[in-house]
Amino acid sequence: MSQPNFSQSEFQSKYQIMRQAGAWLYEILHGAKARCQPGASGIDIDRFCYQEIKAKKCEPSFLGYQNFPNSLVFCLNHEVVHGIPTADKVISDGDLVTLDLGLTHQGLVVDSAISFVVGQNPDAEKLIKATRSALETVIAIIRPGIRVGDIGHVVESIANNNNVKVIYECAGHGVGPSLHSPPNIPNYGQPNQGHEIKEGMALAIEPIFSLGTNYTNTLSDRWTVVTDDGSLCAQSEHSIFVTADGCEVLTKPL
Repeated sequence: MSQPNFSQSEFQSKYQIMRQAGAWLYEILHGAKARCQPGASGIDIDRFCYQEIKAKKCEPSFLGYQNFPNSLVFCLNHEVVHGIPTADKVISDGDLVTLDLGLTHQGLVVDSAISFVVGQNPDAEKLIKATRSALETVIAIIRPGIRVGDIGHVVESIANNNNVKVIYECAGHGVGPSLHSPPNIPNYGQPNQGHEIKEGMALAIEPIFSLGTNYTNTLSDRWTVVTDDGSLCAQSEHSIFVTADGCEVLTKPL
């Protein structure tokens, strides 16, 4: 059985640290989005994120995690997760861009991701809207006593209603004391099944949908995961804190 990330005695102090961390992460992530214009490279955006995190006297949570080489996960179009930001990965007009970033403040981790279109791409916009809807709907239902299966069921139902596909291998997870901790939160499931959500848990909720497939492949860099049919993929992610009667989004302005 999954336990709360924090005991009752440390809840308030850790919560305040993570609220500040989440506000900084929101600021940096949206600053990075503003720099995602045609011609910008992944490494340009990665360097901005690294410098901004360090300016806050924080640490980039992803850099060095299981030997990941960068601070930012940078995905284009059919890339699902773990995209490496390189100099030759350059944004073009109409691209679907996903930025996924983690920040560690006083030893506590917050994690957030946004997908958006540079220019216009109606199919991509539809997909992004579905992931945002799923994230917002889940945030509205999270409270102590629901289960991981309830969350996954809501996410998958929204995907089905929008004629898009859940990426089966990707899941939300615990944050706070570590970047990835229990419980694992798949984007599919059955109501009233799986680990119970408890007050004091810090969680990353991250619906990830594609336009065409539930399945993926990993590229030769051993990091970048892509849809197996080349279809577009999008993600929306917030870190949240489970409270006595619901939850609070951490990765937002204070």
